[in-house]
Amino acid sequence: MTTYFTDTFTGTNGAAWNSSNWTSIFNGTGASATIQSNKGRANAGTVADPSNKKGMRYAGSTHADYELTTKFTFTTSNDGAMEIWVRASTADPDGTGYFLSMAKNGSTCQLYKAVNYTYTSLGSTAFTIATNTEYACKVYAVGTSIKLKIWATSGSEPGSYQISVTDSSVAAAGYA
Repeated sequence: MTTYFTDTFTGTNGAAWNSSNWTSIFNGTGASATIQSNKGRANAGTVADPSNKKGMRYAGSTHADYELTTKFTFTTSNDGAMEIWVRASTADPDGTGYFLSMAKNGSTCQLYKAVNYTYTSLGSTAFTIATNTEYACKVYAVGTSIKLKIWATSGSEPGSYQISVTDSSVAAAGYA
């Protein structure tokens, strides 16, 4: 599979993410996307407002086939959630695409499809996220094969995907 981009988030603490790689798509009150200790930090903003979001989208071209691997850490014990999208529509990434959804205080990781703002679960896997623990996830969308795996980076990457489905609802190229 072709590698489209990687980002090591090298830079000064507090600096913005590289605009050659990233476009901001959601900005809640007080939201930010900065570099911290050579990692990308996305802050959704005011905790008291549950509608606050911080979204960053790959700034390059759209693609239909993805194998997206990323690492993440929740650094506070506050409730929070994260979504990782592939084949996201260009008009509004919440509208159409496939996405992984996980909540900091939840016990499952969900794989969804969104078609014109209608969300359908494609599967879930039991997974609990601890504060200050680094995790990795891989979202694979090639043709009609949609897969997900998630693991703590202190261990090994699982040999098989925890969720693996076939779905043809979102075939068009989109953003990650």
